[in-house]
Amino acid sequence: MIGTMALICEYFAAPTDAVAAQTIDWTGGPSRPPTAAGETAAPGRLATVEMPGVEPVVMLRSLEAILTDIPLVDLPKRSTAPVAMRDAGERLILPVSPDLLAALAGSDDARLTRAAWVWAQTPEFAGRADPIWLGERLSLLAALAREARRRDEHVYCWMSL
Repeated sequence: MIGTMALICEYFAAPTDAVAAQTIDWTGGPSRPPTAAGETAAPGRLATVEMPGVEPVVMLRSLEAILTDIPLVDLPKRSTAPVAMRDAGERLILPVSPDLLAALAGSDDARLTRAAWVWAQTPEFAGRADPIWLGERLSLLAALAREARRRDEHVYCWMSL
């Protein structure tokens, strides 16, 4: 694990930005759809991977550089515009890079384990990352990416401070 983090990050697959955006108001994230009377439910519980403190803008960009063997400075610039936002940005839903998803989906467990050890040493983690935990999370994230590709879905990060 990365240590105590106030940033909750839950990665999930959804067919469209609109469906992903519906989860912004789900207390606890996309793995916990609303159940109380009167709350609007989207399509139900979504496949998710919890990665507390691992945000998609900087940290996953670093991972993308590692998995694609492209230097960080040479990665394509992408929009980081949220598909949904609440509370002045304290809750966001951001899309995950399709290139990262392709790299994850195409990686076997050995490659993901090696990547986790390299990734844990990057400045973004400031020495707080457990590479074994990261490897486990990457295996789950790769499985999510594979399933999303199979279903022609996208992967997003639900974030909350």
